[in-house]
Amino acid sequence: KAMHDFRCSLLPNGLLQSRYPSRQPQVIPVFNIYFIFMVEDYYWQTGETGHIREYRPVIDGILDWFDRRIGESGLIEDMEYWPFVDWVEGWDRGVPPAAEKGPATVHSLIYAAGLQAAARLNELTGRKYLAAEYQKRAKDILQKVEILCWDDTNGLYKEGPKHSRFSQHDQVWAVLTGLVKGKRAKSLMKKSLALDDIDKCSYSMQFYLLRALEMTNMYDRSEVIWDDWKGMLRQNLTTCPGDRVNMRSDCSGRSALALYEFTRCILGVKPLEPGWARIGI
Repeated sequence: KAMHDFRCSLLPNGLLQSRYPSRQPQVIPVFNIYFIFMVEDYYWQTGETGHIREYRPVIDGILDWFDRRIGESGLIEDMEYWPFVDWVEGWDRGVPPAAEKGPATVHSLIYAAGLQAAARLNELTGRKYLAAEYQKRAKDILQKVEILCWDDTNGLYKEGPKHSRFSQHDQVWAVLTGLVKGKRAKSLMKKSLALDDIDKCSYSMQFYLLRALEMTNMYDRSEVIWDDWKGMLRQNLTTCPGDRVNMRSDCSGRSALALYEFTRCILGVKPLEPGWARIGI
């Protein structure tokens, strides 16, 4: 139903609205990439592919919109709508400060992750030619990130080519897209957790931080992340607030990742094949 409702919000330019139905339209481009992830998640939970074929035109339109936002640098810029990423202290309305001076690294990395997910979905449903195109587009933009955004002195990706601050977000998505692997990926994640002077992922984005720790075999270092949820208990909360910056909502589904983590990673039950045909415990 969620996928259907979002598809009903489709705009003529190819983007979906970030909440729908809604009396007031709102568009957050990055949330469109999450729609692609949603389609793939549904495949893993059910083993079905019919919905992939149904939503392929929507996915194509989303990725074409992002392709049109690639600037002279070769990175995503000038997002037109609300370029929100995460509620981070010091980020105005959840927007990476680098976006004020040009491209923000994280926008390009999340776009690359969307291309990679779309490639897998097209491979599953017989469009190998488009899967290859999406893989190439992902590879091209990741190469630009490596050239323009890597800071050799600090051994981290900058928040943007023209911005010298660092965030956990950029390191996390560099790992998730496969831009960095092996020892280099572990180094990024270690620094992301150890540095005080780094912009940190808020509650919802910590889902992807945990996935990056999982990919680098560093999930045992996730204990520090749960300090936020322990803090909620000390505040006598019985549900999860939306973020630590505004605390506008005391009951936000996007902060309830404990429901996922405790089952999948701490208890340790997950599908090894789509539709739970084989289960790992």
